Amino acid sequence: APVVPGALASVVPGFDVVLVEPDGTPVPDGQEGIIAIRRPPFQLSQGYNDNAAAWDARWADDLFITGDLARRDDQGLWWFTGRADDVIVTSGYNVGPVEVESVLLEHPGIAEAAAVAAPDPARGSIVRAVVVPAPEAPPRETLTKELQDAVRARVGRHAYPRIVDYVDALPRTETGKLRRAELRHQPQTTGA
Repeated sequence: APVVPGALASVVPGFDVVLVEPDGTPVPDGQEGIIAIRRPPFQLSQGYNDNAAAWDARWADDLFITGDLARRDDQGLWWFTGRADDVIVTSGYNVGPVEVESVLLEHPGIAEAAAVAAPDPARGSIVRAVVVPAPEAPPRETLTKELQDAVRARVGRHAYPRIVDYVDALPRTETGKLRRAELRHQPQTTGA
């Protein structure tokens, strides 16, 4: 199959992979769901070492729920959208951090960006952007407004970052993967 930039590779032959709700209910094409793998006729794995309860919690009948979010378009292409545990629920809306980050990274004043949930007494949580400004970035007050306006316009009013924190570097693993959990627990430097 031809490579489409941004799309995932196709499913490995021999595996039945579907998109589902957390309870294992299938979602239709075009909607976001959790990637799940139907138990193959051969051994997938025996479980998590010393954590049978966590292994059992990953299963809905014969589906292994991965925790990775994706959508499948009408061409059959799969598009990764984030992790189920990274979804930000604010005022009843689900916000995928990848959607917000994509808009933030389009701004020439941003070198790196992450979106995480921040607690909020009225909304449960709100979107918090943690960004590394580029050397040519405008003043922070201007940049914050531009970032918020861009997310409002492209993703929606519910998804704009009410908090924008500026850092020198984002926490990453040795392989470069963003450590969202660490960001969620870092104190914020600006108010909502």
